[in-house]
Amino acid sequence: MAYTVLHCLARMNRGGAETMIMNIFRHIDRKKYRFCFLLIEEDCDYKDEIMEYGGIIYTIPTRSQGIVRYCRALDSFFGDHEGKFDAIHYHTSSLSSLEVLYYARKHGIKTRVIHSHNTVQSGLVHNILHWINKPLIGMLATDWLACSKVASDWLYKYTGVMKKAFIINNGIDLNRFAYDKSFRKEIRQKHDIPEDALVIGHVGRFDEVKNHKFLLEIFSEFLKIHPEAVLVCVGRGILFDEIVGMVRDKGLERKVIFAGLQSEIYKYLSAFDYFVFPSLYEGLPVALVEAQASGVMTICSDAVSPESRLSDYLSFRSLNDTAESWAEYMGSIEFLDRTEAPSQIREKGYGIDSTVAFLTEKVYI
Repeated sequence: MAYTVLHCLARMNRGGAETMIMNIFRHIDRKKYRFCFLLIEEDCDYKDEIMEYGGIIYTIPTRSQGIVRYCRALDSFFGDHEGKFDAIHYHTSSLSSLEVLYYARKHGIKTRVIHSHNTVQSGLVHNILHWINKPLIGMLATDWLACSKVASDWLYKYTGVMKKAFIINNGIDLNRFAYDKSFRKEIRQKHDIPEDALVIGHVGRFDEVKNHKFLLEIFSEFLKIHPEAVLVCVGRGILFDEIVGMVRDKGLERKVIFAGLQSEIYKYLSAFDYFVFPSLYEGLPVALVEAQASGVMTICSDAVSPESRLSDYLSFRSLNDTAESWAEYMGSIEFLDRTEAPSQIREKGYGIDSTVAFLTEKVYI
C-alpha cells in the first residue's frame, strides 16, 4: 500500500508553496507515495492534475468562520480518517494556527511535518499568536522544515527545535525551465510583442507583498531609457483591478500586458529579458528559482532572503532606492548566456530530484 501524505494548507492555487508541492507530486514515485490534501476550498487551479495523479481533496471550514467550528471539524475529520494517513505535511507562514497538528497527533498520525514558507506574518493578532505558540511546536510536530534559513529562523527560533530543523530546497524541473528560443517566439507572437522589444516580466499574485505599485514605477522609469520596452505580468489576485487602474491612469495600456493565470510559466520566462521581483518580504520563492533556471536577468528586492541568489543571473536592489535607480541599474546589466543557467541551479541542489530524494529518504519514512 502506498505511503499516504496529507498536505494541509488553505488552497491549491498557483502560489509558491503550492507550486513546490505539485513539483514534488509530479516527480515522486506515485506507486509508492500518495498525496491527499486538506483545504478550505475544493475548487483550485491544480484540482484536475491532483485527481489525475490519484490524489484526494478534502475540505473543512476556514478558521475565520469560528475557532470552535474549525476545531470540531478537524477533530471529526481526523477521527473519521484514523489510520489512513502515514504523515501530515502542514505548510504555513507562521505559528498562529497549530490546531491541525494537535488533532493529527490526537488521532495517531506519527509523522507530523511543519514547513515554513515565509519570513514574516502580517496582522497583530497573527503575530501575537505566533509567539505564544512557539513553545508548542516541539511537542506537536515531529519534523521541522523551511524553504530557507531566514524562514527557519522566523518559525523555529526560540522554540527549542532549531537544531532539528532542515532546509529543504524548492526544487524544480530544470529541463522544463531551461531557456528555449521557440518558447520565446511563441509567447511574443501570442501577445504581439516585437522580437526586438525588451520585456520586463513578473510572475506572482496581485497582493500587497508583491509590490506591483513599485514595479509599475520602475517600469515607467525604464521606459525613459528604452521606450520600446513592454511589461508582462502573470498572475491574478485581490489587487488586480487596482493595478489595472494604475496602468490606465499612467497611460500605459499599450505597454503593460496582463497575462492572467498561466500553467506554462516556463514559456513566459523564456520570453522575458528581465524578471523584476520587488517583494516586501519573501522566504525563498519558487518563482526566483524558476527565473534563474531560465537564465533571465533577475532583479529582486533586498527584502527577499539572500539565499535566493542561486546563480549569476540574480542581483538584489534596495527597496529604499528610487524607481529611477532600479531602472538605471537594469539598463546597465550585461546579459549572460542563458544556456548555462540550469547547471548553476543544479549545482546548488535545486533540481526536483534532489528535493524528492530528501523527502523520501529523511521525512516520509
